[in-house]
Amino acid sequence: MSIGPFGRVGIGPTGTEIVFTADPSKYDPWDWKKRMSKHQTIGGGVTIQDFGVTMKDATIEIEGQLEQFMENVVAGELHALFRVKGAVYHLYDWLGNSFTVFIEEFHPVPNRNLPGSTYSIRVKVMACATLFGSAYTGS
Repeated sequence: MSIGPFGRVGIGPTGTEIVFTADPSKYDPWDWKKRMSKHQTIGGGVTIQDFGVTMKDATIEIEGQLEQFMENVVAGELHALFRVKGAVYHLYDWLGNSFTVFIEEFHPVPNRNLPGSTYSIRVKVMACATLFGSAYTGS
């Protein structure tokens, strides 16, 4: 008897078409990069230009290891989404997040002894509808 994923992640044109069949071993929706630059000045000083944080700078990496493998059928469905040129999808998770994303990379690695694959997927966030269960109003 298999136990389904506790940390549910789904992706697709509406966000519910493909549900990951295992909890990701790596999932970090907090990885936002700050728009900024640092400049060293004469005399040992530093000037920092800080332009803040925007959701559109976020990239989400999701990984599953051997003990958290993804069923090969699901890996095939995700690879089909990945191959569509210029497509964006809705990604949701168990934390109450809902993002519009572009799949930058998807790499499943089949295991010859199991009916599943380890995987890594990286998505670029294009927009955010909800962040941790609340409507997102930032940029």
